[in-house]
Amino acid sequence: LDSLPSERSGRIDWSRDNDVFSLIMPAAGTLIMAVESEEMDPVCTLRDADFAMIAQNDDIDRDARNFGCRLDEALDEGQQVFLVVQPWSSERSPFGRPGAYRLTVRTIE
Repeated sequence: LDSLPSERSGRIDWSRDNDVFSLIMPAAGTLIMAVESEEMDPVCTLRDADFAMIAQNDDIDRDARNFGCRLDEALDEGQQVFLVVQPWSSERSPFGRPGAYRLTVRTIE
């Protein structure tokens, strides 16, 4: 991602697909990553420069049937992170459903 805030459309084309976006934090603050989709159940994952997981979210509000994902994570200026979008899967349902999505990324200080 070149700048924040950023919005972009994407598509998961097959069940084991994932999209990865690189970001270097322009300033210290809270990074907010949200993904909405009418076609799939997205999972948001935030990874550090070594690709170790920082945070992950599946459903914003399962009870309200909001199956989008959202992460709010405090990060440092200059910190490199990777934002990963992938379809939800489990042992009982190992193949996620592909589909289009909308990614929104912004920061608050």
